[in-house]
Amino acid sequence: MKNLKLKYILTQSIFWMLMACLTSYINVILTGRGISVSNIGIIAAVGSVIAAFFGPFISQLCENSKSKTEREYMLIVILVSIISLILSLLFRSPIITVLILILIPNVLVLSLQPLLNSLGMNYMQLDKNIDFSKARGIGAFSYAICSLILGKMSVGNSDMPIIFSIVLFALLFFIMLSQPHLENINSLHTSSEAVESDIPFSKKEATAAIIGVILLFVFYQINHSFMLQIMENLGGDSSHMGLAFSIAAFSETVAMFALPKVLGKYNLIKLFKFSAVMFIVKGILTYFAPTVGILLAVQLSQVVGFGIFTPVSVYLFSRKFPPSMRIRAQGYLTSSITLGGVFGLLIGGILVENLGIANTILISMLFALTGTISIFTIKNINQKGSV
Repeated sequence: MKNLKLKYILTQSIFWMLMACLTSYINVILTGRGISVSNIGIIAAVGSVIAAFFGPFISQLCENSKSKTEREYMLIVILVSIISLILSLLFRSPIITVLILILIPNVLVLSLQPLLNSLGMNYMQLDKNIDFSKARGIGAFSYAICSLILGKMSVGNSDMPIIFSIVLFALLFFIMLSQPHLENINSLHTSSEAVESDIPFSKKEATAAIIGVILLFVFYQINHSFMLQIMENLGGDSSHMGLAFSIAAFSETVAMFALPKVLGKYNLIKLFKFSAVMFIVKGILTYFAPTVGILLAVQLSQVVGFGIFTPVSVYLFSRKFPPSMRIRAQGYLTSSITLGGVFGLLIGGILVENLGIANTILISMLFALTGTISIFTIKNINQKGSV
């Protein structure tokens, strides 16, 4: 498969730049169109609810399809997203229409993630040179660059994330179009010693993992989506917010590039638990940060938190479900993350307006603590992290 490694890296890179544009900057986009903070939380939460159910639906369709693979479904999603974003720039009223046109690509980009993760697992079986965690690390680096640029360019121009997204979706479409059509790959390439030798999750453990992920991402989403308000509380602005996102993403990149060496030494479940604890640590550091500079430094904690948690959770869900359910397993993981985001947006918007940003951060840590406790109920029976 010529240049498959490069194409997958580019796919990850562009996808995470799109995530920066459409999810991290949805606050900026909607604020620029006169929407209040609490309503932004509700609107984004509605989109996330739809994505939480739409993602597994697409995964199920893809898994059951005899003629279409992840690639083909991704191409369809990309085209619909481009059309919606162009229309959102052309038709700026009535407001409901604009919001729908903005939310459609927001929902669709979230639904791409399980397909992208599954595609990576499949490509790793075809080309041993492909490393998911490194590709994901490059995605985090790209997210950082995009966030930094958008932080500067979005000051006074709230449509800039939409314009960026149109260009990125177009690039992603052509890159995906150049990738091979891997028909029936799941039936041809499912033998994996790492998967077969693992003890699968019990129903109780699977539930604990899913609940843990949801609650951790309630915390994460509150702190991520309302970073603008956190910065403003310390005297910062959207430029500082973009810088914070960039520092965090650069830190994630370091973790993801180092992960292949770590996986050979440590148990996947132990790494999963450790990274969950680091979510709480970041919350504590954020709460006590006295200045914008200190808060920016706090973002470095992503190297041992989100930076480890993200690829480890993808590997873990892939290994703890049968190969025939690989796409669905990623759908469950993505839906858990998305549902956490839903509750985070809903709760966060209300808390910020009624209790202030400091109390909001404090309450969000309770969700992270509960999620971590849930994850710690999972047994450590697992081989070391080779995948």
